[in-house]
Amino acid sequence: MSMGHYSIPGYDPTWLRSRAAMEEAHGARLASLVGRRLTKTWVLWGEGRTTWFEDGPVILDFEGLQVEICHREFDKVAITSSTAMAFHRPAGNAEFHRLT
Repeated sequence: MSMGHYSIPGYDPTWLRSRAAMEEAHGARLASLVGRRLTKTWVLWGEGRTTWFEDGPVILDFEGLQVEICHREFDKVAITSSTAMAFHRPAGNAEFHRLT
């Protein structure tokens, strides 16, 4: 299994820089979430830290449909779907913490 961003197994995001690129790549999938309830959220937290990794992926679960959103630098965003990374421990001293 490949190691991607933050050394999370299987997580290899594609970085997009514009709203048009995001709509083209993910618009239909995101539109399908309308009306679904947000049931779980996770953020990447470092051991010994008092805050979450703001440039790490945020995982949103909409009644079983998982979406991961990650920002990088000023103008890059990656949206992935159902990579199940919440269940893999990233390398190093970081882990996902469930918020809801």
